[in-house]
Amino acid sequence: MNREENEEIISGFITGEPQWMLDVGVGPGTEWRTLKKAYPDMRLIGFEPDPKWYGKWAAEFRQFGELWPNALWSENRELDLYIDELWSSTLYRCDQRPNLPELCVKAVTLDSVNDFFGGTMRDVLLWLDIEGAELAALKGGWNLFAKRRVKWINVETRERWQPMRQLKGATVRAEVFEFLTHAGFELVHHYNHRPATGRHDEIWILSGD
Repeated sequence: MNREENEEIISGFITGEPQWMLDVGVGPGTEWRTLKKAYPDMRLIGFEPDPKWYGKWAAEFRQFGELWPNALWSENRELDLYIDELWSSTLYRCDQRPNLPELCVKAVTLDSVNDFFGGTMRDVLLWLDIEGAELAALKGGWNLFAKRRVKWINVETRERWQPMRQLKGATVRAEVFEFLTHAGFELVHHYNHRPATGRHDEIWILSGD
């Protein structure tokens, strides 16, 4: 499958139409473009704290929605990130790799984003690809989850991290599974497998909807 075909997979599990899409960790991905074309009335908000990727997409993103230069976390705070150009991504916790350039950004929670929009978010499609910070981002959305506002989630998970990318406190798949199961979601599909690390994308839908 090519990139766009992978990005369209979640559409097969969506009934109705998302009202919002939150694309957390835009990076090199184009799922925001693919899914906005599939659901043109959906409101799109992207989050990308890495200046490289933010700069690449900011102008084009404005044709589809809003791109924020923020990280998502479990609380609103200043957050130190480390940029690894080798992997074209921003790493959140890598105390074991101190020679990477450091970047301080403003982190926000999913709930505070909803508050910013007056608590109007519902029928949310959440896309997460944030290099080990998935659990922290999910924990910042407890009110959204409790009110059943998030209905579909695509999240990249890893069973383990390769030794050269051992991140302190980085999320592994079991933690995502526990959180989303507790929040009332059902795992319905996984794809894009990388056997070396047990890395793949998972699609979760809110049970009972």
